[in-house]
Amino acid sequence: MKLQTIIKIKEAELPITYKNRVLLMGSCFVENIGTLLQYHNFQTEVNPFGIIFNPESLAVLFESLIDRNSFDYVPEQGRWHCLQAHSRLSAASQESLEIKVEMAMKSFKEWLVNADTLILTLGTAWVYTYLESGNYVANCHKIAQTAFEKELLSTKKIIYALERIEAVIRRLNPSMRVIATISPVRHLKDGFVENQQSKSHLITALHYFVGQKKTVELFSFL
Repeated sequence: MKLQTIIKIKEAELPITYKNRVLLMGSCFVENIGTLLQYHNFQTEVNPFGIIFNPESLAVLFESLIDRNSFDYVPEQGRWHCLQAHSRLSAASQESLEIKVEMAMKSFKEWLVNADTLILTLGTAWVYTYLESGNYVANCHKIAQTAFEKELLSTKKIIYALERIEAVIRRLNPSMRVIATISPVRHLKDGFVENQQSKSHLITALHYFVGQKKTVELFSFL
């Protein structure tokens, strides 16, 4: 009895080598890939803003390299948090937090301009809107649920987010190789059915986007 599905993965036509400079952005899955690459001394930068799970929040960060978007800085439990970034950027004061965000933005732009490869991993299609500002957030930082509204991004909205990301990439680094994938990690806090809905939307949107654009490679684990 076979308890596992064995999948043969073809070797990439253009493998990543030690000569490449690789920027990795997205979910916790890309953090694991990035850690492995760093362990083997590849030239990499992983998530300057910390783990970002959904495509809309990634699009906001990419667009901020061109036209700075307004971020939400919120105090909670004695710390200041940026709702558009992971808690690893949180700080004791708003001033310190803004400095961290600015440094992350500088590193992000430097790598996006000078890297030759981007690995982009989408984790979930579920997003939260901060009701006070109307902005999508990347992380709720354990702030009360009543401060947010939850939404499942449609495939149309995901495709639009991907188009915005690619537009920034082609403007700042036209020759960059982009490898996109969807994290196989389940977001079971959303529920089993809800996780499947989320992954289905991501898969459909990404396959459509790659099929239309021909400028992004799709690496599938699902």
